[in-house]
Amino acid sequence: MPPEIGGLQYLQNLLLSDNSLHGTLPSELGNLKNISKLSLDENTFVGTLPSEIYKLKELTLLRLSENEFTGTLLTDLGNLIKLTDLSFANNKFVGNLPSELGNLNDLTALNLSMNEFVGTLPSQLGKLTKLTELHFPGNHFTGTLSSELGKLRNLTQLTLYSNKFTGAIPSELGNLNKLSRLDFAENKFTNTLPSELGNLSKLTRFYINNNQFTGILPTQLGHLKEM
Repeated sequence: MPPEIGGLQYLQNLLLSDNSLHGTLPSELGNLKNISKLSLDENTFVGTLPSEIYKLKELTLLRLSENEFTGTLLTDLGNLIKLTDLSFANNKFVGNLPSELGNLNDLTALNLSMNEFVGTLPSQLGKLTKLTELHFPGNHFTGTLSSELGKLRNLTQLTLYSNKFTGAIPSELGNLNKLSRLDFAENKFTNTLPSELGNLSKLTRFYINNNQFTGILPTQLGHLKEM
């Protein structure tokens, strides 16, 4: 992408998805102070994200999925407080998720699938109460799930499969009664399933295969009449 693109100071939407564009992103992107939507999905961009991208405080949509971006996500990501849609899926991002993600109170969709993120999920994700979709599969996340996730009561999809999560599923997830899809397959969850999952009456897809659960299935799962 040429650095001259930074001269388009009044640009509001830059939508370049589904092409064969390549190269790195120039720091001059940070000059696009009025940009609201930046979508570069399905190209072959490489390299780390320029820190200047975190200065684009008018962004409501930032989609960089299906490229070959690398590096970590900076804490400055939490400055983009107008974001409603954030997707970095299918790249090569690494490191821990910054707790500042919890500042993005207007987010309705968050997709970080199929990267190389590690560590535990920050409990601050529980502040994202407008989220309807949360997708983190195919990473290297570890540790237990925070009970704070039970505050995301607008979620319709929660996918965490193919990670390394451990411990019990928090009973608070039974509060997510708008969920239609819950996928915890291919982790290392243990203990018995909480009976509160029987409250998820809108579930149509529920995957917990390839874990280490024990005990008996709670009878309350019989309440899931949509499955």
